[in-house]
Amino acid sequence: MIRVDVAGVNLSATWCVRVWGRCLGGGRPFPRVLGMEAAGTVRRWGRTSTASRWVTRSSASRSPAAAYVETMVLSAPSTARIPADLYAPVAATLPIAGTTAVDVLDQLGLPAGATVLVNGVGGGVGLAVARLAAGREQQSSST
Repeated sequence: MIRVDVAGVNLSATWCVRVWGRCLGGGRPFPRVLGMEAAGTVRRWGRTSTASRWVTRSSASRSPAAAYVETMVLSAPSTARIPADLYAPVAATLPIAGTTAVDVLDQLGLPAGATVLVNGVGGGVGLAVARLAAGREQQSSST
């Protein structure tokens, strides 16, 4: 269980409400809890939890849609340790936009020195792609 310090606002949650309407909560009527990503402080571990007990400061989650709450219960695979120097609002945006950006760059498999055009660099995924691509370029040039 984590105490949610910051919840990420992701396009998929807004689409669920505006376009599909009933996609959250298995078709149950409102109120439904929205939000698919958050950063927070671990408050309690389950009795059977054996993974990730070293996560004490906070946890980022890709929740199945319930991050806009004060506390939330997550399975250990849905959590990740947030480094002490990472600002919580940034960590709350990483589960969806950040992992999407990593997936895009991994699937492209660009060689060192390749030029990448990021259409939509002002969005969450675009910004993450641009920063990760620049970071990967710096790593490849220093080795």
